[in-house]
Amino acid sequence: MSSIGYSLAVDQSGYNKESLTEIYQHSLVSNNSILYLYGGEDSNGYWTNRLCVMNVAGFAIKGKAKAKYLEWEKPKYNSFPPKKDGHVVCFNSTQKKMFIFGGSDNQHISGQNNAVYSVSFDNFNWKIEMKHEETSARPIGRSNSAFTQVKNSLFLYGGKVSDFNANLDFPVTNQVLDDFWMLDTDSVSWKKLSNKLAAGKNLPKLFGASLCATANGEHLFLYGGSIGREYSPELYKYSIKSDSWECVTSKTKGDGPKIGRERHACVLLTKTNEMIMIIWQALQVLVQRQPPPLLLQLSNNLKCQRNQLPVLLLQHLKRLRSQSQL
Repeated sequence: MSSIGYSLAVDQSGYNKESLTEIYQHSLVSNNSILYLYGGEDSNGYWTNRLCVMNVAGFAIKGKAKAKYLEWEKPKYNSFPPKKDGHVVCFNSTQKKMFIFGGSDNQHISGQNNAVYSVSFDNFNWKIEMKHEETSARPIGRSNSAFTQVKNSLFLYGGKVSDFNANLDFPVTNQVLDDFWMLDTDSVSWKKLSNKLAAGKNLPKLFGASLCATANGEHLFLYGGSIGREYSPELYKYSIKSDSWECVTSKTKGDGPKIGRERHACVLLTKTNEMIMIIWQALQVLVQRQPPPLLLQLSNNLKCQRNQLPVLLLQHLKRLRSQSQL
């Protein structure tokens, strides 16, 4: 596999600093060249319901940039959505809606709210698609789940539910989950999927893991996450067609991760069918300098490499790392 060598020089002197907000455990979806960022916890520790939009159409991937800088905008929406962090999102390209599920919010601070919300990108109207209801036909509310989407369906694994003491403002116990669900956003309906390995054992209870779909949408890969006080280094493969799981850690080749991690980022390069795992600022077993990003080739040989990220992304992450003094 040849190295990826895109480069792009961007002048950041024109950034509108006030439009950039320091947030944590937010969500991000894209629609063509438009990025939509929602919710998260701000630098003061408060949940937010900010919806920010960025148009990256002015940029050229190869050659010089067409725009001097990128800037977030805050559109006005016509109703009041909940303040959330640790939630999951799915973009429905047919309806042009972003669907939101789970997370801790200002209506259910324990994170047990299993309502499904949506926002239309045509008029920025918010809607409660499914009200909160305690039923076995739907997943309970949770935060820090692993999620991805295939077409207009959201796939959701694990997560945690926190119980709060009435006299304290922090969780005292966490219930970690191992269930696996699919939300069809066309019909707004849930379906429970298998969480069994070939030997009949359940997948581990995880939160803070990542889930990534292959380019053809036939398989999902689950990586990392927290298991109690330990961190999982395992990689699991799911077949959508057969609704079955297998552990493929031993089948990976190359310079793979040696220790587990949680709350890392994961994105798919669709043309090359490669999964990039961004593990800077992820919570790891050892307190140390963060290792370089990993690139996992989602093919039959599952080859894992380091330092194969586009030059622009490496430069940007290096700058963020320098600013945070990691």
